[in-house]
Amino acid sequence: MDALRQAIDRLETLRTEVGGQLDLVAVDLAGVEKAYANRAAAMTPTEQKSFAAEVKKLNDSPKGLRDRLEQAGPRLGQLRGQLAPATRRDTADRLVQVVTEIASIVDELSLVQARARLEQVTVEHESLDAKAALDIARANRLDWMNNRAALVIAGG
Repeated sequence: MDALRQAIDRLETLRTEVGGQLDLVAVDLAGVEKAYANRAAAMTPTEQKSFAAEVKKLNDSPKGLRDRLEQAGPRLGQLRGQLAPATRRDTADRLVQVVTEIASIVDELSLVQARARLEQVTVEHESLDAKAALDIARANRLDWMNNRAALVIAGG
């Protein structure tokens, strides 16, 4: 039973740390808002509408994750309160369910954070003439280099 108590305590600590991660994700989402106007300016009206919907969905994600994380708190308290020799197996099974739920929240949170960071990236349009683009490709594309080498080997 001591091992189960310790597991519940560790999971409560982890739940608190994940709550801190939610605050960090909020910072990344604020970065999306800062980059929004710059990104939207280069889009067509249809793309802007789609982008606005995606950003709204992205901004709404942490609230649902926070709600799920907060619901785990009372469940852990319940598990701690019901822990007795007779309920040990049931408590362990329910603890695994809470662990699974928190792991799922962490996975989803990492995806939201990655998406928020990705949405902050802007790519400036660069104009190249065809010859310069061909020279860059010839110098840097591995598939071209491999095909050239294969041609040399086949001819030799």
